[in-house]
Amino acid sequence: MKMVKRAAIKWMLAIVLSGIVIPSFATIAPIQETYSNLLSVNKNWEGLFQEINYFLTPNSEQELIQLHLVNVIGYLEEQSSTHLDSIQQQNRINNISILRSYCLAGEYPVNDLTTYRTPIFIDSKGVHCAVGHILKENGLATVAQDIANNQLLAFLGEIKHTQLIEWQKTCGLSMFELALIQPTYGPPIPICASESPIEWKTITVNSKITQFYNGANNTIYGIANVDELGLNQEILLLDVSSNEWKSYGPQMSGEFLGLTFCNGMLYANVFLPFEKFPHQLMRLKDGKWDKVAHFNGSIIAMEVLQNKLYVNGRFTKVNDNLNSNFVVIEGSSIKSFTAIGHRNITFDHMKASESALFMTAGGGVYKFKNDSIKYLTSIQYYSYITNISLDAWMDTLYVSSLSIQGYNKYYDQLEHPTYMNNMLYGQDYPYSSVFFTKSQKVKGRMIIAGDFRTSTMSPQVNDERVLIPCADTASAHWYGEGLLYEYENLHYPILNKGIVLDFTQLQGRIYVLKKDGSICFSELDDIDKEIAILRKRGGL
Repeated sequence: MKMVKRAAIKWMLAIVLSGIVIPSFATIAPIQETYSNLLSVNKNWEGLFQEINYFLTPNSEQELIQLHLVNVIGYLEEQSSTHLDSIQQQNRINNISILRSYCLAGEYPVNDLTTYRTPIFIDSKGVHCAVGHILKENGLATVAQDIANNQLLAFLGEIKHTQLIEWQKTCGLSMFELALIQPTYGPPIPICASESPIEWKTITVNSKITQFYNGANNTIYGIANVDELGLNQEILLLDVSSNEWKSYGPQMSGEFLGLTFCNGMLYANVFLPFEKFPHQLMRLKDGKWDKVAHFNGSIIAMEVLQNKLYVNGRFTKVNDNLNSNFVVIEGSSIKSFTAIGHRNITFDHMKASESALFMTAGGGVYKFKNDSIKYLTSIQYYSYITNISLDAWMDTLYVSSLSIQGYNKYYDQLEHPTYMNNMLYGQDYPYSSVFFTKSQKVKGRMIIAGDFRTSTMSPQVNDERVLIPCADTASAHWYGEGLLYEYENLHYPILNKGIVLDFTQLQGRIYVLKKDGSICFSELDDIDKEIAILRKRGGL
């Protein structure tokens, strides 16, 4: 970036060094090009050619607005203020400082209203324009909102508001200077994108299934409601050759909270509301549900490792006689979990791989293997992470969460983050509606399910782009909902619509359970082929 007239100042240096606020200041642009760019943002730059101090070629709408504000601040700092009284001079200093912080933050209104450049006092997401922000920071947020409500797209010279005029008299900035500050904002940049084209085949089911489970011998089991209230449930077994479901075992007057297989037998974590101890572990034996244990609290997780069933929970007593919140079940034996190095720790998550059992407690990651438990490391910023989903493969634990925008993997004493590089946003406002329901590594690729919309676009700090639906043959981007598929450092939406509650992989297919109760599947090889075609179209 070329600077003239003025020495470099600290706040300007902060902008130059920031890879987030302005990612590219390296290109040196002629003064005339910068002047033309500034005129496109605000016509009041006309005649101020000699007042331009900073030059660059902006690569985005955000950089263009920032270029404008940088030069406005340089202009304001060079103007004489001797005609102002002491209060006005101090207010001027304060307001320039407010504008400088606003410029550094890099969050500006987005024009989603017009097809031409226009002022926007406060945009649809509540982001204030520069003048509106100064008003808000001066304690006049209601004035700014009143202007937005009634004169949203007006230029400053057109705005009629008594309190604005009164404030201008004492703020230390002239009406011309305020008009110079106010930018116009360009319309959104259209990005051609197609709805995820992955082909999904529907499986008919009469009952509403709420969860999937992989069983023995390449089978899929589902928990299904027998009645509308879900007071009675049953287990269904999917015949993958005919894609038909059939009942497996008798119905339960209660709720199945989890299933797992151990030594060829199906175990169920159930909640029986009419029992003295409603939290129980049941086993399907000889076509009947047989009680294995009851607990004085809920089960958090049950995992199988080397033909033993590990049960962890918020209980303190098992079968009235065993004081423990973590037990190991082998055949008819129920014992407290013991391991070399184990201390009295309450674990909040648990996941087994083929060779190890992973647990977390207060952000710490532990691995149990060969009768020993070992502390690996801690999950960074654990107290801020919500909606955690775990998966494990051999000696590696995978932790997924919206809070970390992707997933982390833990092995030995290392944490390795893998971030989502593409757009992820809510089904509806507010954005907090986004959440994950499940994540799992499938053939080396992380698949994440939940409630979100997503596209293959990489986000920008102040994103002024908008997806425009177009034919898939013309698009280098996809958009979709509910299901992400990792492929070479990018997560691809492979489902066009729906909130995904659960999914599982079997015989080269991925089976998906949506919130509306529908079930569908697709071939993993076909997904890879479609992604490869899209990447080639986009030059990847």
